[in-house]
Amino acid sequence: MKLSVNSKVLDKALSRVFPGVPSKTMNPVVENFSIQVVDGLLYVTATNEEIFLQCNLPVTADEDFDLLTNAKLFYDIIHALPDTMLTIESIDHSRLQIKTDTGVYHVNFSNEETFPQIPVVTHEHEFAIPGAQLKRVIDGTSFAIDKNNQTRMAITGMLMDFTAAGLVLVGTDGHKLVKRTLKEFTSENPDQIVVPEKTIAILAKILDDQEVTLFHNSTFIHFQMSEVYLISKLITQKYPAYNNVIPLENENLLTVDRAPFVEAVRRMLLFSNPRFQQIRLSIKQDTVELFSEDANSQSSGLDTLPCEYTGDSMDISFNPSFLQEILLHLDTQKVVFQLDTPTRASVILPIDSKNENEDVLSLLMPVRLTSYS
Repeated sequence: MKLSVNSKVLDKALSRVFPGVPSKTMNPVVENFSIQVVDGLLYVTATNEEIFLQCNLPVTADEDFDLLTNAKLFYDIIHALPDTMLTIESIDHSRLQIKTDTGVYHVNFSNEETFPQIPVVTHEHEFAIPGAQLKRVIDGTSFAIDKNNQTRMAITGMLMDFTAAGLVLVGTDGHKLVKRTLKEFTSENPDQIVVPEKTIAILAKILDDQEVTLFHNSTFIHFQMSEVYLISKLITQKYPAYNNVIPLENENLLTVDRAPFVEAVRRMLLFSNPRFQQIRLSIKQDTVELFSEDANSQSSGLDTLPCEYTGDSMDISFNPSFLQEILLHLDTQKVVFQLDTPTRASVILPIDSKNENEDVLSLLMPVRLTSYS
């Protein structure tokens, strides 16, 4: 067999599927790329047996074929080549030759081992969404996912809740929660699925401006772009009833300009004890003080910012890293904190979001307020 292809075109394809190659595995076969040529199309597939990534591109080939080769070595070789045409051919029954105008490289291959088959996902639920839009909402939600919870597997993934009000994406770790509703993608048949965080992270890397078709059944989800496919197992554990933890009667309203508030939070992080991170907000009618200290280093910081506030004066404390994450992922000039008491969950909302077809709600649990001397 023999094929010809541009090195950078092949490199781009390999880079989109390489994230599917596991760094550690008990099954050596999945350390390989599955490389197939069918009717002039080259298909490259990688999997960790839970996530399948496949990319296709047109090539010039003298015949159809199917082989396996070490993914990391093959990718590294192609990635290191300059922009040039190359030929790839089998020179015996176990070696591939990669040849350019200036170099010749050899790697082993096999066509005897059994590579996991890509699962067929029935189109029980299907819709299309621009890739850039999906990436934006994933990036704005996935940071809240609990990546390491061993007892509550559901919150190690992102909820996709198909509702009559729109597609709702939810991420939470029990301390913070982000809920984004895409109002244009309504569903007449309510359904919920939980997509693993690893899948979400890979998807965010490969999304571009192309439209993405998404469909799923009870076991797998399939993301289809024009040249790339991502198929993943779903988390089957039921997701917590997220709406039940969102307070509806927080009547104390704190409104601030987001950008200077984020900068003040970032400064307070410099003075927060690394082990017990805490920032105190002392809220009055027209000012909010941000204070943090580290008793171990005897350092502290205080910032005073203007605000609009309705309610009784209040001191409330948050984890500054969590607060900063939420604020950085809001595309808005002003934010409003809906507060109740220093021990109950606070709701953070954008006021003037640029995305009219999207609702964003963030929830943040306070931490126990320390008495500063």
